[in-house]
Order: sequence, then C-alpha cells, then structure tokens
Amino acid sequence: MAADPFTAVAFKERTTYPCAELSFEAIAEGELPQESVNIVDGSLHPLASLLPDQIDHEDDEKEESQTKLDQPVVEMVVCSFALHLIENPSALFALLWQLSTKARWLVILAPHKKPEIKNGWGWIKWDVDSWAEIETTESKGEILHERVHCRVYRSVNFL
Repeated sequence: MAADPFTAVAFKERTTYPCAELSFEAIAEGELPQESVNIVDGSLHPLASLLPDQIDHEDDEKEESQTKLDQPVVEMVVCSFALHLIENPSALFALLWQLSTKARWLVILAPHKKPEIKNGWGWIKWDVDSWAEIETTESKGEILHERVHCRVYRSVNFL
C-alpha cells in the first residue's frame, strides 16, 4: 500500500503500483489506501480482503459491532522523509496511534532525529542490532547512513 498526497502520480508512474492521495490527517482519522499490491507477483488486492470480518461484542449497556484486529492490516509502514514535517504533537500522536492499530512495524527515515516518538504513542523503539526493545531515548540500534537516520518501532497493539 502506498499513500502520499503530493507524489502519488509520480509513484504510480515510476513503480506501476497504486498510490492513494491520502494526507496524514486522513490516515489519522482511520482512512487507508483501498488497494494493496503483492510485490512478488504484482497482483492487486482490495483493502477489504485484508480486514477481518465484523464480529459482535457485548458492551455493558448495549451490543455494538466493531472490527477486532488480531492481526495487523499491514506488517510494516515505512515513512520516508515525511513524519518530521508534522510539527503539531497532537497531530503526530493521532497519526502514530492510528498507525499502531493497523501495522506491526514502523520504519522512519528522516534527515535528522525528529520526530520524537514518546512512550504511550503506540510504539516501542526497537534495536535492530540486538533485535530487542529499547528505551525511546536510546540511540543504539538506529542506522545512520549518509546523514539519513533510520529508526524502527514495534506496535504496542501487536506484540
């Protein structure tokens, strides 16, 4: 799946894969691209095929239908040179929490150490060298290549 409100057309032209023109705000509100591509064979799949069935849960006061996610919709989200552009901490939290309910892994590529992802925002920082959880303030396990920072996080919702 791919989403970018500014470069979707270029992405489609260069990769031949679909790219939704979704903003950070739309994703924070729960929207996802409506198609995914199996990059092994190039086959397209509608988003509905990735979502679990609707099941009923009984609430204390009423019965309501909601989606239960035992498995992530996607295994990994890669945000390349994008998240550091979100300056409002509330907007960043909303986006990151929503992503943590849809994906197991988050990889952030950025020109510096921003954004700062805080505890309680849906993600645990991951040390790629030892393949273990680390404190969000630690920099070990991060990759720095030609001034590009790569940080990996694991969702608290899919442990």
